[in-house]
Amino acid sequence: MSVTALTLSVNGVFALDPGFLYGGGGGAYIAVPLSILLSLFISRAFLKLIPDRRRPPAALRVLLCLGLAAFPALALRTFLHALQTLVYDAGAVGLLAFILPAVLYIALRGDEVAAWTSRCFALALVLSLAVSVAFSASGFQTYRLYPLPTGNIPHLVGLTLLCTPAFVPPLLAAGLAEGEARTPTVSALISCAVTGAALFASALCFPAQMLENMPMPLYAAGALDPRQSFILRLDKLFIMLWLGGDMIALAHALALGARLLKAEKSEVRA
Repeated sequence: MSVTALTLSVNGVFALDPGFLYGGGGGAYIAVPLSILLSLFISRAFLKLIPDRRRPPAALRVLLCLGLAAFPALALRTFLHALQTLVYDAGAVGLLAFILPAVLYIALRGDEVAAWTSRCFALALVLSLAVSVAFSASGFQTYRLYPLPTGNIPHLVGLTLLCTPAFVPPLLAAGLAEGEARTPTVSALISCAVTGAALFASALCFPAQMLENMPMPLYAAGALDPRQSFILRLDKLFIMLWLGGDMIALAHALALGARLLKAEKSEVRA
């Protein structure tokens, strides 16, 4: 899994507010993957307007850097809330004292270090997602998908459009860094599968009214299997693994954003 795919997946599963995703009913498991594909189309169309990978305007680079870091930072807020309520009895400042130094250290080492760190964690992150979805399978009920989102196309289209700001910056930055379409395209397809599976499992486990007030549905869905003993419960371990993925995504966003801001030409390499 590339760091772009990791960032897109983190943004799609953890950064978007549940009240925003489920306030109008279900359909996030369709809207978010569609939004990623739409963002891929937008980023590729925009890259065609920058021939020979020339330096984009300063205002655009600032907006791009802010967008790169904003959504991993929102995901970090979600993890802080989960850690405070589900794992540790500690304040946000105390938790950040352990999290931010690691993020800044990776960021200072550069975006290439963050990218390689992402590859090292990729297998563990994918397996943790797969195991969490498998554990939640005992709670799957198809009636929770109703009313189907296809019955309210305007809402589905609106939700898809409103989610795109979370995915355009990572894909556009990857395109500027790579100078080719392959890496953003593969990353988008991988993240579509990851976000679709995670959000679909959550939709099968909980009705939209519950998901609207649930800060981390994937965690709650993975804890549904009644056969798990307290020793075998892996849900809190999964939170730490997913937090590690968000830290890598945030560090990469900071490092790549800094290089985009100061580069005289688009010389960034993934």
